[in-house]
Amino acid sequence: MKPEKNAGIRKQTRKWTMKDGRKIRICDMTDSHLENTLRMLRRYAEAKYHVAISDRWRLLCSLQGEMAQDIVEQELMVLEEEGDWSGFVPPIFESLEMDFFRRRGYSAEWWPVEDQP
Repeated sequence: MKPEKNAGIRKQTRKWTMKDGRKIRICDMTDSHLENTLRMLRRYAEAKYHVAISDRWRLLCSLQGEMAQDIVEQELMVLEEEGDWSGFVPPIFESLEMDFFRRRGYSAEWWPVEDQP
C-alpha cells in the first residue's frame, strides 16, 4: 500500500543552531544538511547509549547493597535487550526527522525504516 503524500506533515519551522552559531529553520535547510544533521545526532545518541551502559556496569561493580545491585541490573537488562538509542536523541531530532520524511513524500503515519538517514 502506497502512503499518502505529505498527509499530516507540516513544514518544520523550529530552528537548528549550526556550529557557527547561526540559527536556521529546519524547513530552510538543504536536503544534505538535514541528512547530515540527522546522522550526526544519531551518532551522538548511539554514543550516549553506550556510555549509559558502561556507566551502569561501572556502578554495578561499586555497589554493596543487594537491592541497589538488583535495580541497576534491571536497568542494564532493559538497555541491552532493547538496544534502543532513540531515548538519547535531543528533542529537536523528531522535528528534523519529520521534515526529512515530509520532503520524501511520506505521511505522518508511515515511517519506513530503510529510508532513514
